[in-house]
Amino acid sequence: KSAEGLLKIINDILDISRLETGKVGIEQKPFDAAKTLSIIDSLFQKKLADSGKKEVELIVQKPNIPLILNTDENRLIQIFSNLLDNAIRFTSEGSVTFGIAKVNENSAELFVADTGVGIPKEKHEIIFDSFSQADDSTTRSYGGTGLGLSIVKKLLELMSSDITMESAPGKGSVFRFQLPV
Repeated sequence: KSAEGLLKIINDILDISRLETGKVGIEQKPFDAAKTLSIIDSLFQKKLADSGKKEVELIVQKPNIPLILNTDENRLIQIFSNLLDNAIRFTSEGSVTFGIAKVNENSAELFVADTGVGIPKEKHEIIFDSFSQADDSTTRSYGGTGLGLSIVKKLLELMSSDITMESAPGKGSVFRFQLPV
């Protein structure tokens, strides 16, 4: 576990460095959204089971119709991984839900929602900054480097998208973003 944690920190630092120096490219190509969501679900069902959080349910919300997203599949998996890692880390009971919220003619809204600790309104902007967390005690209580959301934001900017958040202490959080179909 320590080796995995250290590897994640190193990878996050390398990713943020590459993103900040413009060394990351986005490979636009079509892929099946439901298949990718199933892969992510399998990975995180195992992570959730390994975490021992029996009071947390992971729910994937797939589209009812075949949906082809036209973006970088590997970067989308990375985005969901960072968001889901946080959601599971900060949720001790209830649920973590992710997937496709809605689809319109040109885009799909994707999301990650949790019933976790939530984030105070005055901290909403800073949590997307590198090495920032909502509270200084967060690192001691929950771990993490404060890079995950910064990486997500920068990747979505490269994909010509943005991320929005709704959150309040004790109410959980919802992160949303749009991608082309």
